Amino acid sequence: MKLTKKLFEDVVAYIFAEPGAMGAAGSIECLKSNGESFIYFYIDEETNWQKTKECFDGINGCKFNGPHPKTFYKESLLSLGGNDEIVTKIKPGWKEIAFDAGNHFVCKKEYSRGFIEFFSGMKPYEIIVDGMNKIKKEHFYEKLDDIANAFYRQEEADQELTLKLEELNKNPEYVKRIKECTREQGVDAMLLVLKEFGVEITFMELKQYGFRKAGLM
Repeated sequence: MKLTKKLFEDVVAYIFAEPGAMGAAGSIECLKSNGESFIYFYIDEETNWQKTKECFDGINGCKFNGPHPKTFYKESLLSLGGNDEIVTKIKPGWKEIAFDAGNHFVCKKEYSRGFIEFFSGMKPYEIIVDGMNKIKKEHFYEKLDDIANAFYRQEEADQELTLKLEELNKNPEYVKRIKECTREQGVDAMLLVLKEFGVEITFMELKQYGFRKAGLM
């Protein structure tokens, strides 16, 4: 296989196997938006890591050693063949959603929530071993455009909420009222204050907003 920038143009997700990972160690399996996939070994001379970084911008700058701190599906904490001084780093705009025994499932950020939901109920090793086949078999790739559009709409809504909350936190009366919401009064009291100041939101929506802001969703 010859690596070119064109080969990676439409890659939406990939599985990276560390050199000492269980399974196809030293490999990268890439998924394109049309459901096609290809796999090669970055430990081979003709398709080595340097050439991979030159051709695949989505992986250039990444470091892989155990699970990313914000990986959604992870079970095994083994970093086989790794270096304890290196911490996994994923390129901005991408998100690692599954890790098992040295294998990383990474996708573009705008598709991450869709993949997380799609893999619901699966164990990390099942995602690594069977994830790509499941995506093709169930034609999940056909939903990627809708998933991305929903992601961008949610991002816009989150930005609007963030701006509203920033403005409210400049309001002494709002800050005072929120502080008065004691532990005994609970979340419901806080939600009522938010509603009074023009932000109508449920506890679940607020919780999910917090997860998204923290990069956990």
